[in-house]
Amino acid sequence: MIMNLVRSNKTYRMDNLPELFSTRFKWNGKFGFTGSLIKRPISITLGIYKHYGIIYGFDKNKVLWILENNLNGVECITLKDFLAGSSKYEIETLQDERKSPLILCRAFERAPVKYNARNNNCEHFVNFALNGVLRSFQTEKTECLANFALSIVEISIESSHDPKHQETLKRINDLRKSSNLPRLPGIHGKSSLSSKKKSYPQNKSKKV
Repeated sequence: MIMNLVRSNKTYRMDNLPELFSTRFKWNGKFGFTGSLIKRPISITLGIYKHYGIIYGFDKNKVLWILENNLNGVECITLKDFLAGSSKYEIETLQDERKSPLILCRAFERAPVKYNARNNNCEHFVNFALNGVLRSFQTEKTECLANFALSIVEISIESSHDPKHQETLKRINDLRKSSNLPRLPGIHGKSSLSSKKKSYPQNKSKKV
């Protein structure tokens, strides 16, 4: 389902991008070009997570346009709408203008793909456009933390040997299957360990 995001300015799709006046800008003493990375903190995550975009360029009115992947898909929006009220943002400048066409080509390639928070989010889009690698480090970090938390609960349940908790364990297993989140390798509860006592060598020599 297409969801409407709050916008103050016009939004463009990739098949009808705004006309640019300049593809070059200066940031912290360095020149950057179309294809530079821009990111801002996501307020509801207390800045832990970032929203990513690609700088497209300036129009004749000196408005800076950004390419981003959001709930509506890949769009071209103004810097003001990209910031969504935030005053903080970072730019990683692309200093080789010759790479701009390839970055835009990759961005166009991802345009038809539906947005997915886990498999095709803003960071996936930017990393693919810049490097040709469809990857989101934020998603990977989140999945790793979630997996670790579930593993701690599983170990606790398995170690307790309490039948009352088996239903909880089953729900966790169902959650893992539905989320395609396999258990971390090498993590097992006490129930999977051998309960045999250690054997020690005995002195069988007879007393004289």
